[in-house]
Amino acid sequence: MEQEISDCQKRKLIRDIRNNHPSAFHEIRMCYAYGTTSKEFGDFQMACLFDVACVAALLLQRDPELSDFNELAGGCTALDWCCSRKLGVTSTLKLLLQYEVIKVDVPDKYGLIPIDTLIANGDIEKLKVWIASGREIDFPEFRETIWETGSKSLFKETVELYEKALRDPNTTRHFVRKELRWYDEQAAKIFALIVFLCDNFLVVRAEKKKSNEDRFFSIATRLPMELQVIVCQRLFGQDASSIPRDLREEAFLFLGLVYGK
Repeated sequence: MEQEISDCQKRKLIRDIRNNHPSAFHEIRMCYAYGTTSKEFGDFQMACLFDVACVAALLLQRDPELSDFNELAGGCTALDWCCSRKLGVTSTLKLLLQYEVIKVDVPDKYGLIPIDTLIANGDIEKLKVWIASGREIDFPEFRETIWETGSKSLFKETVELYEKALRDPNTTRHFVRKELRWYDEQAAKIFALIVFLCDNFLVVRAEKKKSNEDRFFSIATRLPMELQVIVCQRLFGQDASSIPRDLREEAFLFLGLVYGK
């Protein structure tokens, strides 16, 4: 399944889900048959299968305790599908790894976990995204299957990176994050949230006891834009006074799809 969903289709999916449409992905199921998709795959699994991160984000925010986030569909979890796609690193993979509710050690129907897939496929770019996310990389109970997968893999570079991350996770994570512009990407996401709050597209929760995050955004929205950018970079230990334009635009587009009308 390597079909791409257009921005127009993404906006329609968002509207359908907000309006509690019984099957937001029905038309896409009809267009792209994929095994038993119509029977097994819920909206969340479909969003991950087709790499529609804005839909996955909306579902995660609307019901963070939803059990089917980690259920098998077509023999795999949603995270498995993100890891097995052949179109390269996907926005949905990056998204799922940010949420603790997404379990990274749920085996598929063959008894393998998602990181097995990355190593077996020699998918070093997805492995880098995994390492940069800060999620678990060492799974003692699955170590035997992971090493068996690695020993059979023809992609030595991927196996070596995984071994390096196991030996020195903090240093490896830092260098991978620098390579992937992870720090700039995170700063761009925070900056986009601040701008949306400043323009009243979003509001800080009105609660008696505010969290540290609420207090941060309340303060940040009162700063000049130049200082907002610097603060966002400082949050991630960066000395930069700007955020790359492409990452800013990507962050704004993503928030617009998730929270737009």
